[in-house]
Order: sequence, then structure tokens, then C-alpha cells
Amino acid sequence: MLWQRLLYSSVAVWIFLLPWQTHYILAANTNQYQIISLYLTDVIWLVVMVLWLIHWYRQPRTTTLNVIGLILLGGLVCLVGASAYWADNRDVSFYYWLRSIQASLVCIVALTTAPPLPWLTLPLTSSGLVQAGLLFWQFFQQKVMANSWLGLAEQFPETAGVPVIVTDVGRWLRPFGSWPHPNTAGGWLVLCGVAAISLWYWQSGRWWRYASLISTILISAGIVLSFSRGAMMVWYVMLGAIVIAFGKAIWPIITVALISTLIFMASFFNLWQSRIIASDFVEQYSLQQRHDQWQAVWPIIQQYWPRGVGMGHYPPEPIHFVPLLIAAEIGIFGAVLLYTLVAWSLRHRYEYVSVLLITILLLGLFDHYLWTLPSMLLLWFYIIGLNLAKK
Repeated sequence: MLWQRLLYSSVAVWIFLLPWQTHYILAANTNQYQIISLYLTDVIWLVVMVLWLIHWYRQPRTTTLNVIGLILLGGLVCLVGASAYWADNRDVSFYYWLRSIQASLVCIVALTTAPPLPWLTLPLTSSGLVQAGLLFWQFFQQKVMANSWLGLAEQFPETAGVPVIVTDVGRWLRPFGSWPHPNTAGGWLVLCGVAAISLWYWQSGRWWRYASLISTILISAGIVLSFSRGAMMVWYVMLGAIVIAFGKAIWPIITVALISTLIFMASFFNLWQSRIIASDFVEQYSLQQRHDQWQAVWPIIQQYWPRGVGMGHYPPEPIHFVPLLIAAEIGIFGAVLLYTLVAWSLRHRYEYVSVLLITILLLGLFDHYLWTLPSMLLLWFYIIGLNLAKK
């Protein structure tokens, strides 16, 4: 029991720290997606693996493994390895192959331990509160101060290329939190908001309800301040989906989430109007980039469809649509295998975790960070592993 609690606690710390991009660069590159780095969360995961091995050795052999899930997972790692072998840059390819192995181990740890739901939702909710606080601070300060220890890069609205919203008043910096882009911050907060709502449904105590209520309101504000169109659309869709899935019992907290989101959006109406109408040159350029990405992805898939170009080798800016990005990088067979694994995990419907997995799938329709950012990729596979766990 002691080792189990230590394992659960270390995983909770790992989840809480996933947004922090503290890392040591092992091999620099002008392409940000080909930088080889060791993250602080990788070190924490080594601790998790040691505790998991001890726990696995000491516990009675009563766990039923999901054999089909493990076969799909092993096949995916093999396909990523084959794609890496044929890629142009072997060092980068080997790095991403190691990442795929790490993601598989994350999935296996989740599958074989399957901690109770609060061990996932509490660190997510806590992380969401911290990130929402950072977004508030950065937005009202209109700057992000650099801190190499925390993995924060300096950002100012006057700097060319920094994500901003342009209005008649001037340029407004979109806050980053501790993430490398505001869209990633928005997507993470959507996941955290869904986790906060789960506290209302699964914990009937009065203080749990208060915590869920306050957390949902603050995280909703953070989602608004990220000014991420994709994150906002997924947030509204998931609020409706949760009501349909869980019925009247969840309605009070959903109402609070919806009203608070609308109030915060109304408070920043001019900025959101600029994001939605997309009439200024910054938004037009952003939309043109996404259009160009859709035009560029098809020739790549047609040329490399059996094996892909290799993870981290998509040129130059990854398409903001994860299914096609996966097909381009590890091939059609790899993409089919991965989404078969996802579908197989959803078949098991492990409590509220399936809702989080569906949220991830929807976020992947609007951006690429769930595949290109190690911390997001690892969380995705952890949630897949939890869904694969047979309870």
C-alpha cells in the first residue's frame, strides 16, 4: 500500500508539472520541432518508473492485462521505429522513437495501475488553477518574463511574430501560461476544466462541490484569456456532451461553467470579436497559414504514405490537424494503428477518463501540439492507458 501511494503521488506530481517546459537542450536545431531536449518531467518519470517496478514486483499478480491494447501499442512503436529508420535526420528520428517508447511505457503504467479518478483529476484541476493564474498575470501585465529555470521565454506584444490580437487600440499579447504557445495553454485549460467538472459529479461532499465550482469558474476565465478559437469551440462542445452523457446530476456545474465563460467573453468582447471576425492582417495571415498547411500536406502523404517522413520531420510548420499530421509523419498504417488503439481504449469506458480522451481527440482537430509537444503526447497516452485498464 505504501509503494502504491508513492507511485500514485509521483504520477500526480508528474501530471501537475507537465505544463512547465523546463528542459536541457542536448542538441540544438534551427527547427524548433527537431530540438533534442531532456525535460524535468522526464526525470520525474524515471522516478515513476522505479516506483512502478517496485510496485509491480511486490503486488499480487491479479491484474488482467489488455492483450489487444498491448499488441496495438507494440505495433505502433515498431512502425514509428521503421519510419525513423528511413527518415533524413537519424538523430532526430531516434529521439522521437525514444519518445514513442516513453509514451508506450506511460500507457503501460496507467494500464497496469489504473489509480482512482481523483489521482488524475485533482492534479489536472490544480494545474489548471495555476495556469489560469499565470494567464491572468501575463495578460494584465502584457508581457511574459523570461525564466530559464521555469522554461519561460520572454514575450512582448511589440515583438514581431509573437501571438497578438490587433484592435483599434493596439496590439494585445495573448498570454502563454508556462506553455510555448497560447493555443496550447487554452487546450490544456479545457482538459483541466473538464477535470474540475468531474469533481462535482464524483465527489458529493460540500467542500468538494465548492472546490469544483470555484475551479471551474477560474479555469473558464483562463480559457477565455487564451483567446484560442479551437479551445473555446471544444470547451462549448464538451459542456454539451457532458450534460448529454451524465444528465441532470451534472447540470448545475455545467450552468456555472457556461455562464462564467459567456461573462468573461463579454468582458473582452472587442478582443474576441477580432479573433472571430478575423478581419485584421494578423488573423488573415494566421488563416492563410492554415490554408497553406492543408495544401502542403497532401503531396507529402501521397509521396510517403506507407512509412511517413518520420516524427519531427514534417516541413516546415506542422498542419493544425493531428490525424493528417500523424499520417504524414509515420504513414497511413501508423495513423490507422494509433486511432484503432484509441477506439479500442474508448470501448472500455473507464469512468470519466473517456470524456478526457474525447476532449483530446477534439483538440487535435484544431492544432498540432498533442502530437508535437512531448508533455501533451505523454498525457494523451496516459489517458489511453487508463481507458485500456480493465476494472
